[in-house]
Amino acid sequence: MHANGTLKWSYSDFYLNPINVNFAVGDINGDGKNEIIFAKFARLYALNGTGQLIWTRQFSIYKIDGITLADVTNDKIPEILFNLSNNTLIALNGNGSIYKSIKINLSLSAAPLILENMIITQNSSDIIALDYGFNLLWSTELNLTITSPVAADLNHDSYYEIVVNSISDNETVILKLNGTIISCFEVDGYFSSYSVPAIGDLNNDTVPDLVISSSLLLMKNISGDDLYTSIGIGYGINYPTIGDINGDGVPEILFSTDNGDVYIVYIPNAFKGNPWTLMRNTMSRRGILNDNDHDGLANYIENILGTDENKKDSDNDKLNDWDEVNVYNTNPLSNDTDNDKMPEYWEVFYNLNLNNNTDALLDNDNDGVLNKCEYFNNTNPNSADTDNDLMPDGWEIKYGLNPLANNAANDTDGDKLTDLQEYKYGTNPIVPDSDGDGFLDGEEILQNTDPLNPLDNPTSRTIMLSVGIASTSILIIVILLIIRKRRSSVIPAEK
Repeated sequence: MHANGTLKWSYSDFYLNPINVNFAVGDINGDGKNEIIFAKFARLYALNGTGQLIWTRQFSIYKIDGITLADVTNDKIPEILFNLSNNTLIALNGNGSIYKSIKINLSLSAAPLILENMIITQNSSDIIALDYGFNLLWSTELNLTITSPVAADLNHDSYYEIVVNSISDNETVILKLNGTIISCFEVDGYFSSYSVPAIGDLNNDTVPDLVISSSLLLMKNISGDDLYTSIGIGYGINYPTIGDINGDGVPEILFSTDNGDVYIVYIPNAFKGNPWTLMRNTMSRRGILNDNDHDGLANYIENILGTDENKKDSDNDKLNDWDEVNVYNTNPLSNDTDNDKMPEYWEVFYNLNLNNNTDALLDNDNDGVLNKCEYFNNTNPNSADTDNDLMPDGWEIKYGLNPLANNAANDTDGDKLTDLQEYKYGTNPIVPDSDGDGFLDGEEILQNTDPLNPLDNPTSRTIMLSVGIASTSILIIVILLIIRKRRSSVIPAEK
């Protein structure tokens, strides 16, 4: 059908009444065009994009289910994987010939999930992972009959988590990529083999949520808490899919019911995006949110934001795109959102404000250096003495010393004072004679003269001392003369 719902072409033959399994779309023969793969009971079909039959293959009387495309041969052309009701997992080449098969006690309805070069499916009691050679990688005992697994990075740890529904116990189970169970929770209603969960952001917080179909449509966060009131149709709800159906930039939930109806549910305030188109074009199975770079932002969100879906740090500012959007509220396409000349990673490291440029002109540590100048000098804006040499950063920067190295014992200007002593005495550490009086600062300190006063130096002190001594001597002589004169004046005359 065309996008507007009008018929583009149709295909039918004797066996197709009705089709009972999902479709898969991808370029299975390497001609650069997508083909359509589907099945009716034990017969598999491959059509080209114009509806013409390429080939068909009958698998005896064994029912086909769970069709998935994956490049298991690493030749850049996907193979066709599916389950047979005789407990066989099969991979076909693009021409319909068998590439590989393995006998395993499969849950027929659990379509294989292709993820991180693994084939994830289920046998009678375990969820298992195979490599592309169909060798067992791990298995986790669930003792449950599950639906098809889906996956997404649910907790933003840059790794996928796997989600399955248990038909037998009405539980949703979340596992790590190595098969470890993270959590499980019971859900209302009852599951069928078509109750496959879907994953998407339903409440505009960029964190993936779950759409779980049973006899009810349930919308939950990854902890199992309800986001919205459950929806009951009166029939079993099958294969929910999240996508922007009407092109308004807001995703809807599409699902079918056991009585053959198709419903579209509008979720208010949902994140604006179109994950379905992107998932289909990259051949991912229903329910999977692609995250090529494992940065926690699904590809469709990255396309909306304009970030690079193949790069965790689109603006090269040393901050993960997801952290910029969800933690720091900064622009993932700018390394300096507030234009304060201090990169975001540096502001994060020193706990500055990434969204307010006024902090560039503050001096957090009162060392005489503005925060933005601390960045240019690579000093710590929260420590007045970055190198712990007892000389403030601002003083060292002022005189061209290194604020990042302990140079307290250096004598930069060779005046017999260490740089630390220069700081304590207030002298200039790069000028040996701070007051220009002809004497080294160290000499003045040694002679107890003021190295900042040109009129107070060892020479002036000597002259002053000599003058003082001479003055004192003259004064003593004068005093002695006066005393002598007075004595002579009081001697009585001879008779």
